[in-house]
Amino acid sequence: ASHELQTPLATSKAVIDVALGDPNLDHAHDLLTDLRELSTRSTRTVTALLDLAVAEDGDLNRQTIAVDTMVQEVLDEHRPQAAVAEVELRLARTSPASVEADSVLLRLMLHNLVSNAIQHNTRP
Repeated sequence: ASHELQTPLATSKAVIDVALGDPNLDHAHDLLTDLRELSTRSTRTVTALLDLAVAEDGDLNRQTIAVDTMVQEVLDEHRPQAAVAEVELRLARTSPASVEADSVLLRLMLHNLVSNAIQHNTRP
């Protein structure tokens, strides 16, 4: 089921990326950029739904996770989105910290938190 959900989204994003690379489509650039962002969000939603379905089945894979490392990875993955929104992502250095959790669900939670922070950022 996951393949059937993810393939059309990935394909549409690839087509949009190709169209964005065509210099003859300058007039459609803004629309294609919006469509690409929508496709990216849809892909994240499908991935999140599939991850939650696994979690609801009780198949949690608890392990010790270096939280500071995972947070840095998630921030790095969101840097392109933050740059577009003109938001600076920083992690204040603290002592290494670990937690016992399911790494997929923790990463999903961190992705949602950072993505929402970027999307709903207001400047003074």
